[in-house]
Amino acid sequence: MTTTTATAKTHHSPGYRLRKATNLAFKYLVLTVLAFFFLFPLIFMFVSSIKNNEMQVTQDMSSLYAFIPTGDIGIQNYVDVFERVEFGRLMFNSVLIVSTMVLLGLLINSMIAYALARLRFKGRELLLGTIIALI
Repeated sequence: MTTTTATAKTHHSPGYRLRKATNLAFKYLVLTVLAFFFLFPLIFMFVSSIKNNEMQVTQDMSSLYAFIPTGDIGIQNYVDVFERVEFGRLMFNSVLIVSTMVLLGLLINSMIAYALARLRFKGRELLLGTIIALI
C-alpha cells in the first residue's frame, strides 16, 4: 500500500509580496494613463458635439476649457444631422459596401488559405512569405 504525501505550500517572503504588489500597481497606473490617452479624443469629440456652433468658434480650443461642456449645450447638432442629411440612405450604402467586401474577402482568403495549407506547388513559400509580409 502506498501513501500519498501532500505537497508543501510555498510561503513567499514579504519582500516578494511587496515587489509583486508594486509591479501590479505600476501596471495598473500605466494602463490607466494609456486608457486616458486613447479616450481623450473621444471625450473631446463628444463635448464638442454637444456645444453650439458659437461656443466652438469663440472658445479657446487650446486650453482645458475645450473639454468642459459649459454654456449653452444640447443635442441640436445631432438633430441637424438627421434633418439635413439623408442619414439612413448613407448608412445603408455603407453597410452594403462593407458587407460585400467582408464576404468577398472571406471567400477569396479562405480559398487561398486552403491552397496554401493543403496543396504543394511551385512558389508556395514565396506566396506565403508575401502574404505574411503584407500583414
